[in-house]
Order: sequence, then structure tokens, then C-alpha cells
Amino acid sequence: MAKISIITVNYNMREGLLRTIRSVLAQRYTNLEYIVVDGNSTDGSRAVLESELPPSARWSSERDCGIYDAMNKGVRMSSGDWVIFMNSGDTFADPDVISDVFAIPRESDLVYGDKLWRYSELKLTRFVRAEDPAVLPYRMHCSHQALFTRRTILADHPFRTDIQAADYAFLLAAWVEGRKFEHVSRTICVADAGGVSDRNRLESLRQRLTLVRAAGLLSPAIYLGYARMAMLALAGNWLRAVLPASLVRKLLILKRGSI
Repeated sequence: MAKISIITVNYNMREGLLRTIRSVLAQRYTNLEYIVVDGNSTDGSRAVLESELPPSARWSSERDCGIYDAMNKGVRMSSGDWVIFMNSGDTFADPDVISDVFAIPRESDLVYGDKLWRYSELKLTRFVRAEDPAVLPYRMHCSHQALFTRRTILADHPFRTDIQAADYAFLLAAWVEGRKFEHVSRTICVADAGGVSDRNRLESLRQRLTLVRAAGLLSPAIYLGYARMAMLALAGNWLRAVLPASLVRKLLILKRGSI
């Protein structure tokens, strides 16, 4: 039975941390290792760690240099065959996720599934199916909350800490290297929209385009694709600024559906 390391990064998200911990501890898979890396929170998160985590869990609470520095630290603390990042506020879709994914041995390097994307302010949740990694020159094909990666790969290729698109950089590099990706038809997680890349969409796109160019993958079609995504990001920012939340919610449902 493969050993799975679940890593949670937290900074001043006490309620989200509590929700994530309870979701992790509800998993029915038995060979789990749980690690929480807290950035010296001041909102009571440490008390949650002390009261909610079982003795088998490992945790630290000290200053770090941001989310990817903390994720790298979590990898160094881990010992599992596989690693998944379930950061504060993220939850598994149900208690049988890991049992279902690892019901059979996995020979791939990265195993990923689908997600539920939650827009808390709009009271909207939508299903997002993961894509083939061939789309990586344009965008991430899955979320890190829905991705199991062999720990040895993460140890050998830590996340960059100088860019906000570090998870994208990691996945693009893995794909360029010829790592074996495997999709499982399973909803893995429930995650909140509005992460770092979502909040700074234009900068994220600029960084991703730079990474694609550095990998020698840039083509006229990809460049035009990024120009289109930049225009859509600008339009989306404007619409969210001027339209009432109820109308934004309706537009999202029309475009992408909901559950």
C-alpha cells in the first residue's frame, strides 16, 4: 500500500485550516502522513494545530518566505511515496478519495483528477474536469489540490519561490521532461476560487508566457492564445467591478454551469 503525504500550508486562515484538517482526518485510507506548515500565524491557527491534530501528524509554525517556500518545506518534512497539497480552506471531495485513487498501484509520475471550484461570495460551486497535459503550454491542466505527485520528483525539483506561477512552472517542466501523467475520473477536491494566480491574473499570464518561451514552446498560436486570455482577464475584472454579484453569478452559470 502506497504511503500518501498530505501537506497543508496555512497563514492566518484559522477557519479554513480547521475545515481542511477535518477533511484530511476523515479520509478512510490508512497509510497516510499528515503535515501542516504554518507561517507563524497570529489568528489562533496554532491553537487549532495543538487541539485538532493527532499525535501522528507533524507540524511547524514559523515564518517563511511565502506559500511555495512553505510547500517546499512540507516536502522536506514528508516521507510518503506520493504527495498532495491540500492547503487551508481546501477539502477532499469525500472521505473515500484517496482510497479510490490508490485502490490499484499507480505506475505514473503524476496522478490527477477533477475538482469542484467554489465561489463563496457568489454561493456557487461548479465542476471542473481536468484536461490532458498537452494544454500546458497554454494553462494548467489541473489544480494542485487534485494532483498526486511522486515525492522524489518534488524533492528533486522544488517549487520556485521568486514567481507566483510556480505550480505552473513545475507542471510545465515535468511535461517537457516527459514525465508520465495519469488522469483518474474522480472528483478529488473542493477548492476556493481566488488564489494568488486568480487575483493577479495578468501577472500570472505574463510569467507563464515567459516560462513557455524559455522552454522553447512559443509559437504564433500560443502567443495569440495568451493575448486572448489577457483580454478576457481584463474584461472579467471590469465586469466584476461594475456588475452586481447576482448578475456575475448568473453569467458564470451560463458560461460554465454549476452543481
